[in-house]
Amino acid sequence: QRELLPKIPELNNNPIGRMVNILVMIEEFVRMMNNNPNDFEEGSRSQAMEDILVAKGDNPTKEKSISDESSKSTPLSSSFGPALSQRATDRMATQEANLNPNSPWGRMASKFSIEFLLRVHLRKCEFETVRKLITSGRVADEVNLRLIRDSLLKMEKNINVDKVLASYLEEMIELRRLAQR
Repeated sequence: QRELLPKIPELNNNPIGRMVNILVMIEEFVRMMNNNPNDFEEGSRSQAMEDILVAKGDNPTKEKSISDESSKSTPLSSSFGPALSQRATDRMATQEANLNPNSPWGRMASKFSIEFLLRVHLRKCEFETVRKLITSGRVADEVNLRLIRDSLLKMEKNINVDKVLASYLEEMIELRRLAQR
């Protein structure tokens, strides 16, 4: 990074320059957190908010205390993303448990995302394959089932334009119903 700092004007507006800029900002943020660790704790933040309210003229003791409100609400870390049980890594672990690495589907799912593989099967009108994946439990995640359902709805709307899709209408409807269960 230090070698790149003098070259920042040359690297500006290209991927390496953006990466150097991000690196500098992250290092500055880490340095700020190390210099003032108390500023980033929940207690000191709520105290700072109460101090601001007092300075403004509001009385925080009349109303709910900020610390009381923050203790009842969700923690800050969980308000920015899904709950821990719904994180992508947890979902991947449960999906990997259902996959046999020696099966053709397991080998492909280890190389590519399941979403990508489902899109390929749907694009190639391999509805029977997708049906088997759902009934066997290899595709059971709500996100993937929603992807199948939404893709099939979109395909059903396009049967006027694509005559190949029109010949698969019954299979698409049956598969969409299966994915909605």
